[in-house]
Amino acid sequence: MNVSMQDAFNLGWKLAAVLQGRSPASVLLTYSTECQAVAQELIDFDREWAAMLSDRSRSDAAAAQKYFVQHGRYTAGTATLYKPAVLTGAATHQVLATGLLIGIRFHSAPVIRIGDGKQLQLGGSFLADGKWRLIAFAGRNDAGASGSPIATLCHFLTASPESTVMRFTAPGAGIDAVIDVRAVFLQSHYLLVMTALAELLFPAKGCHGLRDYEKAFRAIAENNDMEN
Repeated sequence: MNVSMQDAFNLGWKLAAVLQGRSPASVLLTYSTECQAVAQELIDFDREWAAMLSDRSRSDAAAAQKYFVQHGRYTAGTATLYKPAVLTGAATHQVLATGLLIGIRFHSAPVIRIGDGKQLQLGGSFLADGKWRLIAFAGRNDAGASGSPIATLCHFLTASPESTVMRFTAPGAGIDAVIDVRAVFLQSHYLLVMTALAELLFPAKGCHGLRDYEKAFRAIAENNDMEN
């Protein structure tokens, strides 16, 4: 219902993080900061939409349809844009990913999981478990092998003292206990080899050291060609 579900999720993960000792109680204050501005935008939209439908002098079915379609994602609650604040960074590096706006809901898309060749939605592969997600998008010629940009990034995240992953992961905890790193490749999943990927994308987890096969994906082209 508009943005109420998103608001509930916003507050829910913050409450969980505080109760689990992962975040200070001050993080709860960001709920009002983020949601008050969005609520005002929704009120303004509803007022304009109601006026458009009730004013006979402005009665234009085509214009009303265009307006509704134009704001469809907003009325569905998926176009909420949080302004730069404690949890949302500024648009300093937005040019690096123009299709993924900072502060807006993460755009999901169909992918193929490399571990089993299953097609699924990238966003649907994330559990609502309170973890932070770091999604790395590989270049066209990057297959994740040693020395590649993705492998270099993974090495930094697991070995550098400046790594955010290492900074917030408690000793003895799983490598993805707090920050879950995943990668999306452009190479065909037939050419990508799980065992050749960095340890961070194919980690041994739990007391039995079982491998996690759910951290690497292949993007599906617009023509849905799974072979190229």
